[in-house]
Amino acid sequence: MGKALLIATPSELFDRRARSVVALPEVGGAASECAGLLGAFNSSSGGGGGHGAEYYAPSSSAVEAVRRARHTDFANHPLDVGLAALRTLSAAVQGGEALSQLQPRTAWPSLDTRVRLRVGTAPKTGSLLLTHPVSCLSQPSLHHAVILLVSVSEEHVVGVTINKPFSASPLHSPSAPTPLLGGAVDEARRDKLGPLCEASLHQGGDVSPSSLLALHSLGPLENSSAVSEGLWVTSELHELREAVEADAPHPPEADEGDASPGAKTEPPLLRLKCLVGHAGWAYEQLEAELRRNVWFLLEPEEGTSLAPLALRQPPAALPEGGPSSSAWLRDALWEGVVERAGGAMLEMQGFPGDHAAVRAVARETEALQRELLRKRIDLLVPSEGAKE
Repeated sequence: MGKALLIATPSELFDRRARSVVALPEVGGAASECAGLLGAFNSSSGGGGGHGAEYYAPSSSAVEAVRRARHTDFANHPLDVGLAALRTLSAAVQGGEALSQLQPRTAWPSLDTRVRLRVGTAPKTGSLLLTHPVSCLSQPSLHHAVILLVSVSEEHVVGVTINKPFSASPLHSPSAPTPLLGGAVDEARRDKLGPLCEASLHQGGDVSPSSLLALHSLGPLENSSAVSEGLWVTSELHELREAVEADAPHPPEADEGDASPGAKTEPPLLRLKCLVGHAGWAYEQLEAELRRNVWFLLEPEEGTSLAPLALRQPPAALPEGGPSSSAWLRDALWEGVVERAGGAMLEMQGFPGDHAAVRAVARETEALQRELLRKRIDLLVPSEGAKE
């Protein structure tokens, strides 16, 4: 957890107006040299060349980073660089100790054994993005998020967060958080949604917050797009409503050799997930953010359906005094995905998902880096446009 707080200032950022990645100018001084060491440590390749990463990757070795630093020439600022590094490491150690006290105490159930994942090589439809534990502290909706990419082209990438329910309440309930939904579920649309109003509602992302999407395993409907084996996405909810109404649960006819005669098919509302909004990137932007370790990229192994993962719901009843249904799904899916990824990723498995608590702990480390980043942006942007 301390390693996750070793944040380096980025060497590049995506300029939304220019729609391209821009390199930040170099800034001299001991703080800059210390930031370079952090970037090398955070790089998943071990910092052997090119730009370092902003956030820690689990495959990095602290021992190797220290060994490399011993042979680095800090002729101009040897003592200052060392002191800056000590301050940063001290803050990370203290923060890591504080975060360890926030670890979830709940034993989450394992994911369906059919969900098999591996580290991804490039973003594609059906890939998963796992948010770095401290990379999205300024965007609470993306903190501790598991994001499923539902559309990837050479220009744009669209994904939906699958582990952030608004609440356990269905759309039609008076206790549902309608102020968060804008016009997504006004009265007129609720009538049109019919039985879909009984489905739990999830936060898909901050883009188009008044739109509704749905993931489902109801089959290849005419206006649905395949995401992975047995999983589709659609914005045509009227078509989904018809499929739900036509697929009412009923006991299947038992074959003579059926090991479980009388078992019921899964209700259609448990085979879909309604989402408000989505996440989106320019492809080049997402590539840059992957280089910075803002996200960890995973993908299903060949023939694996992501439906058991993407459509997972909290249990109907949770133990008294335990996590809320939203916190349950957030952390259960996070830990389950990390467990399936395995390897060095397991270092991240127990990281707490409580955004406010993690944000408070991370502020001290962030403050050490903020001033250097501000100086570099000031060099890049003309002074009259700096405020903008």
